[in-house]
Amino acid sequence: MGNIVRRVRHHDSGGDEISTVHTGEHLTVVSHLRLGIYPGVRLEWTIERTKQTRGATLIAFRSTTGFCPIDDPDELGLHGQMFLKTTEDGQREDHLPEGVHFYTFILRRPGIFREKRSDPVCFTETIPSAKVAIGRMHDQLALKQLMSDLALASDRHDISQAEVELKLRAAKQRLKELSASTKKKKNLGYRRFKAEHDRQLEQMSSTTRYLSDLQNDPRFQQLSEDQQADFLRRVREESDPREFGLEP
Repeated sequence: MGNIVRRVRHHDSGGDEISTVHTGEHLTVVSHLRLGIYPGVRLEWTIERTKQTRGATLIAFRSTTGFCPIDDPDELGLHGQMFLKTTEDGQREDHLPEGVHFYTFILRRPGIFREKRSDPVCFTETIPSAKVAIGRMHDQLALKQLMSDLALASDRHDISQAEVELKLRAAKQRLKELSASTKKKKNLGYRRFKAEHDRQLEQMSSTTRYLSDLQNDPRFQQLSEDQQADFLRRVREESDPREFGLEP
């Protein structure tokens, strides 16, 4: 019987196509089982060109009842209905009713007393029912919808990630601007507070009283230690040392 080398499933817009390679004596047959709403079988055959196949004719039979129990019967009709007779490589496609179809391919060439025949290449193909085909189409549509949903979800995730990164960068920039603005306001407040107390220092006759008032001033208490020390140093430098009990 025929030897199945490999069986490969292909996908196209019209449904699945399952391809199978069958090899025999100087002969290779590839069957393509097309599934979907219009199932069928496409056959491709190649005859090996050698001295043994010179003048050979390829014949093929199809049956729905099974293979012939004899590989080389005298009556070839036992293999089924002959649907192909050729001496060339070629292909054909048939749309068949649902069920199992039995194929037999034979190379025959003239002999001295009796024609010579190759060992038959035999295989089967099963045409599914319309219900199965419709079910497969529904499954394919559901799979395509799922793949589309997954791709859309992935795109949305990418967009969300980009939005998050954009908002994060904007928040960092805003924080930087606020920090700079706050620092600027603090420096401005410090300069205003310093100028105001410089004027008060000039107007007050008693530095000691001014220092007391200054240290109780809530604005002075909010200054940093360095800023407070700077104020006290300047007060002492610009005041009369005798007010602190010191000699000039």
